[in-house]
Parts: sequence; C-alpha cells; structure tokens
Amino acid sequence: MQSKSEFQELEDGNLLFKWADIRVAVRCVLKGAPKSPLSIMLDGEMKAFREEITNFLLETRIREGEAQRERDLLEDELDQLHVENERHKLELQQALDENCRRIQESEIARQENHRLDKSLHRAIADKHLISAELLSVNTHNRELGREVKKLYRSLAKVQRDVVPSAWRMHQCLWLYLTSPSSLSFTSIPWPTYPQPTSPADITPTTICNLLLSRYHSDARCRKDRIREALLRWHPDKFARVLRRVKEEDRADVEEGVGIVVRCLNELLQRERKA
Repeated sequence: MQSKSEFQELEDGNLLFKWADIRVAVRCVLKGAPKSPLSIMLDGEMKAFREEITNFLLETRIREGEAQRERDLLEDELDQLHVENERHKLELQQALDENCRRIQESEIARQENHRLDKSLHRAIADKHLISAELLSVNTHNRELGREVKKLYRSLAKVQRDVVPSAWRMHQCLWLYLTSPSSLSFTSIPWPTYPQPTSPADITPTTICNLLLSRYHSDARCRKDRIREALLRWHPDKFARVLRRVKEEDRADVEEGVGIVVRCLNELLQRERKA
C-alpha cells in the first residue's frame, strides 16, 4: 500500500510540472517572445526530471510486479501449508481415533479376561464341589450296594422259604378250578409271585418269580415249565374256566389270561435264544 501511495504522488507531481510548462509556453506564444535561456534550461531539466520520474515509475511497476509475484508465491505456499496442516490434522485425528479404538479393545479384552478369570474360579470351585459330591455319591453308592446285597440275600431267603409253598398252593388252586363254584379274579391261580390284584400286576418278572424259580421242580428245565404253562393257559382250553368267572370279574380275568400268554411266549423266545 505504501508503494502505491508514492506512485500516486509522483503521478500528481508530474501533472503539475506538465501544467506549469504549458502555462509558460502559452505565455510565450501570446506575448510573441522567444524562450529565455532560463526557460530553455528549465525545459531541459524538466525533461530530464520527467525521464527520471518515468524510469522511477517503470522500476516501481517492475518492483510491484515482482512483489505481486512474491505475494502470489507466498499465498500458494500458505495454501499448500494450509492443505498440509489439514492433512496433518486429519492424520492426527485418525491416529487419535485408532488409539481410542485400541484403548477400547484393550478395555474389552481386560473385562473379558476378568470374566474368564471369574469363570475359571467358579469352574474350579464347581469342580471341588462336584468332587466332594461325587465322593459323597460314591460313599452313598457303596452303602446302597451293601443294602442291595442284603436285600438280595433277604429276597433269596424269602424265595427259598416262601416260593416252594407258593408253588404248592398254586398247584392246589388248579384242583380247586375243577369244582363247580363261581370264580373271581383273585381266586384264579395266576402263575405269579406275588399274586396279582389286577391285570397290571401280571408281568414277565412276577411270572419268573414263581414259574421259573429254582426252589421247586428241579427235575424240569425252564423251557418245559414254560411249555406246560402255555398249554394250561391257552385261551381255548381256559375258556371253560372263564365261563365260571363272575360277570364283574370276567373282563379282568380275560385280560389277565391274554397277558399271561404273551409273557410266556416272550419268555420262551428268550430261552430259545439263550
């Protein structure tokens, strides 16, 4: 701004000099007088001064152009610096975001490790608890095993004492079936031990307890016992007995006979495969 002000002042001064020259020349023409030596000297000095001023102005314009180019270069550099600064800011923000992400991941990993540690401690505690419970269960199982052995021994003693008499009673009841009296479900000599109170009590196990017990009929094998029972309990052969059953028990007796026959056939199949 200072260079432009000086240039304007020089331009204004140049115009003043030109105006003074015009006035002097006009006076000379109007008066018809020739130029004086002083005027001629002043004209030369003025001409030289104007040339100097012109050169100064030219140099000033050149300097202004150079200054403008320098300003343009500086502005370009500033723009580049601004772009570079924005790029650095973006890179810094990205680095900060990445650092925050890693911190979050580290915190998540820390929390996960803490959770896993707690889970591990719980698992170890559960393992100790399970080991203690397993030890208790094993102890209880051993006690149960001893009790089961006692029960088996007691059952064997009961079977040894009771089954032979139950078998004799069973055979005697078959003789009772020949009498003309009416029959009920419980008066039928079912081949089971204990005696059933309903058809649901007749199973292969209860049949084996009596029919296939080793405490009677030692001379007959298991297959022969089953075949003999199948002949006795055949529905066609048992029909004459069924006619003597009371009306209110007849359906249960008929169902029980069917169950006995199915169980005997199943037991016979097992014996054949054995």
